Amino acid sequence: QIQKELLGERLVVDVVDAANLERKVDERTAELRDTADERREDVRLFVDLLNSLNRSQSRSELLRDCLAMVGARFGAARVSYVCSLTSGQYTSWPDAAAAPDLPPAWVRLVAEGITSILPDRAYVPVQTSDLSRGLLCLYFDRPVELSVQTHGVLRALGLQMGIAMENLEALDGLLRPQWEDYFLKAL
Repeated sequence: QIQKELLGERLVVDVVDAANLERKVDERTAELRDTADERREDVRLFVDLLNSLNRSQSRSELLRDCLAMVGARFGAARVSYVCSLTSGQYTSWPDAAAAPDLPPAWVRLVAEGITSILPDRAYVPVQTSDLSRGLLCLYFDRPVELSVQTHGVLRALGLQMGIAMENLEALDGLLRPQWEDYFLKAL
């Protein structure tokens, strides 16, 4: 009789352990699915940024598209880009004229390539390998917790935006002399 009771108790413990293990597996599977979904969104963002570069005719058009995509991807209420090369000129999304709320040391963040992530905002330097161009600013309506991997994605985004601007300027530099020659000959 005692052995049957012990066996019964052990079965109850095993059933509870199995249920707990199943719950843990389900939770971990959901976490992995969410992470995979985020990474797919990140890849889609970078592909869309490259497509925007191909479509854009100007730096302002490129920035307008990029800011909207970044805002949508990260759920930001507002996104701004501040140019450090033009004494702080800026553009924002969704309202292009909305002035960004900059930290006092924003020029240092850009110059030193420092990404600053706060609960309700993120500041990301926009740069290429040899030139610091400006600061990408994301503002959230509520405090958010961005994963370490998302911090890396934001840094990569700052580099990609810098490279996209550099490429657009290089194309403009190549095409401008041709158009100037064309118009001068037409006169």
